[in-house]
Amino acid sequence: MIGILCHEHIGPPRQWTVAEEQFAASLADLVSLMVETRDRHRALRALEESEARLATFFQATSEAVIITERAIGCPTATTAFRKLPCAFVKRWNCLKFQYHGGGSALLSP
Repeated sequence: MIGILCHEHIGPPRQWTVAEEQFAASLADLVSLMVETRDRHRALRALEESEARLATFFQATSEAVIITERAIGCPTATTAFRKLPCAFVKRWNCLKFQYHGGGSALLSP
């Protein structure tokens, strides 16, 4: 729980009108949307930072690394992987390299 949204009345007991109840519910919905939006922005920022760390790793490493992304269908490999003997690379069914920034390559069948 983050907090409490109170709708109070000071004075003798009274009956809330339908319009007042709907207004209170609308405020609760608005606060909920604001919290969800904040959480979404935090998650996107964390994803961007994670992707930047991965890109930095790919640029800096001398190790042969390949990351397969089945949703995209095209694995990402470091320059060192690209330099491996052809027989090893063929096990990945990769026939063609498409180079992109940072010294890594996209491999496609």
